Order: sequence, then C-alpha cells, then structure tokens
Amino acid sequence: MYSSQNKDFLWLLYNNSNTVFTLPSVALLLGEDNFQSLNQKLNYYVRTEKLKTFIS
Repeated sequence: MYSSQNKDFLWLLYNNSNTVFTLPSVALLLGEDNFQSLNQKLNYYVRTEKLKTFIS
C-alpha cells in the first residue's frame, strides 16, 4: 500500500505550515473528495506510525 503517491501524501502534510488538521482540511489540501478513503488512509498511517497524532 505504500507507493510514491503515498509518499507525496505524507510529504504534503509534513511540509504544510499547519500543525493541526481536520478531515475536510486534509481533503482540501490533497484534492481528495472521498472522505471514507481519506479517513482509511489517515488511520493506516497512524497505525503504522508514519503519521503522528497528539491528543490532549
């Protein structure tokens, strides 16, 4: 599941000046209109520790 397209996905998030994202803001940033697919991708990256989350 980890392809060059996925690397671009993570690169766009990590190189964005924002540090807090909502699902709609990530969708807008990536040009994604399928929220279910985007949510699955984000959950995958969190589970595999490629994307960090902080909950306070």
